[in-house]
Amino acid sequence: MVHFLLWPQIAQASHAPTSQSLMSWPTSRLFPHFCCLNSLKVITLTKLPADQRTLFVSLQGLLNRQQTRIYVREDEFGGSSDFWLTQLHVPYSNVADPFSLFTTYHDEISGLIVTDPQQPATINLATTLAGQRNALIVSPHLLQQRMRLFHLPVLMDLRLFHFSSAFMVYQYAYKHYWSLSNHHLLVGLSPWEAGHLRDYAIATHAMVIWLDPGDLLQRILLHSFFAAMPAGSSYLGWWKNEPAGIRSASSYGIATYATDLASNLTVLGATSLVRQRFFLSSPLRLQRKIYISLFMSDGDNIQIDQHRLVQKWNDPERGRIPLGWTLSPALVDLAPVILNYYRETATINDDLVAGPSGMGYLYPHLLTNHALTTYMLQSRWYLAEAGFSIATIWENIATFPTSVGQAYAHYTDLQGITVQNTISISQSTPIIYNHKLAAYPLQGAYLASATEVEALIQQVATTDTNLAPHFLAIQVDLNKPGITPTSLYRVLQHFRSNDQIVFVRPSQFFQLFKASLL
Repeated sequence: MVHFLLWPQIAQASHAPTSQSLMSWPTSRLFPHFCCLNSLKVITLTKLPADQRTLFVSLQGLLNRQQTRIYVREDEFGGSSDFWLTQLHVPYSNVADPFSLFTTYHDEISGLIVTDPQQPATINLATTLAGQRNALIVSPHLLQQRMRLFHLPVLMDLRLFHFSSAFMVYQYAYKHYWSLSNHHLLVGLSPWEAGHLRDYAIATHAMVIWLDPGDLLQRILLHSFFAAMPAGSSYLGWWKNEPAGIRSASSYGIATYATDLASNLTVLGATSLVRQRFFLSSPLRLQRKIYISLFMSDGDNIQIDQHRLVQKWNDPERGRIPLGWTLSPALVDLAPVILNYYRETATINDDLVAGPSGMGYLYPHLLTNHALTTYMLQSRWYLAEAGFSIATIWENIATFPTSVGQAYAHYTDLQGITVQNTISISQSTPIIYNHKLAAYPLQGAYLASATEVEALIQQVATTDTNLAPHFLAIQVDLNKPGITPTSLYRVLQHFRSNDQIVFVRPSQFFQLFKASLL
């Protein structure tokens, strides 16, 4: 295996310890592969104050960049940390005193970056500097109370800069440290978000910001970062303003990956994808029926795949009703073990499909021709690796550019795309691109309960008097407690006596829809 040492000029400039990273990052991949997952030390962060959580996650990023060794337990997500730890199938030990690790790994740490509690944005600058200078992030309180004992030098004390605003922090970061940062990856994290994705930002030498593209000055600065990034680069984390953020990033050909609450990606990214056989079922015979396909929302969010989705997935009634589960193809790189689990435990009634907009979340109609081609080629490879034949797009189907649909048809092997829709379209105006790719609007977006699903289906069943087949794609809100396989199975049972209503998987839905056009 060929290993790539990331940005050697950073190590030289920072006078960091000389241990080399075994993390590999081939140019053909969007995200790196971490190395050598043999055993783990587990730190429980659950009840620790925010500054300690950030401190230990910064240690995790430094150490796991060189070799994967540290896993953190964050149980605010209903036990998902322990669940994925067991899926790794490696020996581990719980660390009773996490501060003892600063003695164990003393020689691998260059020093400390001190944050300024008066200016919370300095935690993001400190995260950037920790990656560049092989340092830990400490609050003034921790510096005084605990970290002096380990005789680590203070490399930078951000209190001395007296930043008057968050904007000045990011402006300073851009001027002085952007040139030393990874230009293929930008991270957006709220300064109030302790831990979580910060290990990944540190390990990958990513710049960490929190800018609101809805504000003119902040948008100008944000675009300065984007302008230096090649099309096809990535924005990890999240946005202050989702629509404005996605628009800004899309205009530069940059996809967003919702990961602000993702944990342990420097561990999960050290696993490998297992080749999987997929269910092959005979095509259904098209009849004069109402075909219903249900899609679980928000699986493009890596943290949802990691935390909330696994709870819904383990519902005892899963497999008794056809469902489409959105997932992120980025799991191929970011967390293969998570994708392995869903693929290996899927039933014949579970279809795994991609969320917006293929490989990552963007608005395809805003891409330049070059950026669109780059994105489609990325999506083609990652969708194929993940085994996804259906994706969704957050566009209005009435204004969705034909050229974009044709690009999906030309470059990818997708069978169908669902379109996040705010209007209904007539069944007489189907959209087929290049005679092979079907685009279909979600005619119920983010339905929050089984009652809403029943009502929509009942409305269609009551008003549909056509003799032709009818198709209804419904998206349900995974985040709502009332949306589970059990509640949706009750919907199926409610309509069981109506032989005109047939629930199908998304793959069957698109097979039947295309057959109806012949």
